[in-house]
Amino acid sequence: MQKIIYISFLLIIIITGCRAGPPPAATPVASPRPTIDPSMKPLVFASIPMDNRLKMLEGWSMLADYITQETGIPVDVTIKKSYHEIIEALSSKEVDFCYTGPLIYLGAHEKAGAIPLVKPVANGQPFYTSVIIVRKDSGINDVAGLKGKSFAFTDRDSTSGYLFPRAMLAEEGVKSLKFFSKVSYSGGHDSSLEGVYQKYIDGAGIFDYAFVKEKNTKTDELKILKTSEPIPMGPIVISKNFDPEIAKKLLAVFLTIGKTEETKILAEKIKVDGYVEAKDSDYNSIRKALGIIKKLGEDYKTE
Repeated sequence: MQKIIYISFLLIIIITGCRAGPPPAATPVASPRPTIDPSMKPLVFASIPMDNRLKMLEGWSMLADYITQETGIPVDVTIKKSYHEIIEALSSKEVDFCYTGPLIYLGAHEKAGAIPLVKPVANGQPFYTSVIIVRKDSGINDVAGLKGKSFAFTDRDSTSGYLFPRAMLAEEGVKSLKFFSKVSYSGGHDSSLEGVYQKYIDGAGIFDYAFVKEKNTKTDELKILKTSEPIPMGPIVISKNFDPEIAKKLLAVFLTIGKTEETKILAEKIKVDGYVEAKDSDYNSIRKALGIIKKLGEDYKTE
């Protein structure tokens, strides 16, 4: 009798075991983040003055944190006051990598041996345009209407804030800046836009971001007189002595921006859709524009 009970008990255990489902799947374990070595000397990232300083610091600081998160390499951020400082900092090894405009890249490449790593993609394209703007209520309907008026460039070393506006003016017959009653340099695209909006200046040459991407109600009061040919986006460059292995890690990190959920907010903050690899020949169109300016008699130097 005991034997029968024992056999019955074993059968119950076997049947119950057969009816049980498969063992629970293992919980996926996220790849561990690289360990941050506090004793490691931070990489220094610098940017040109392009937008509101606080906004820039916020965006680039988020980028620095993301690079550190993905590589374990600490990154410090600095905003330089002028384009010239970028080249000087690269030459003196004060800065390891930085964001430059396409024009200043040529100077950085020539004077400091800067190497393009990636270039931004915005509005689905790795290029943008420069525009000449005035107020809608200014009564100015073409470049000729700017004669005797005040005009602002951003910086003489700016691609979309000087080089291409200057070339567009030349295409419209403006060979000398004496065409204007006053020429000023605002120091930034936002400042130039604000100057036209507030009627401090009559016209300006800026890049097109405020019109094509950013929600800026001030542009409702402005109009574009002329638009340039496509301009390649300014690259993120590394110094000529940059560690090749670290460069590969940086490249991999930049190429993920805008392509994953965790990087979408970062992409919005630094005003890009993402990044693609860059090479020196991408900027030959800038070299061509420089040739046009030099034909006007300007000894234009990218430094």
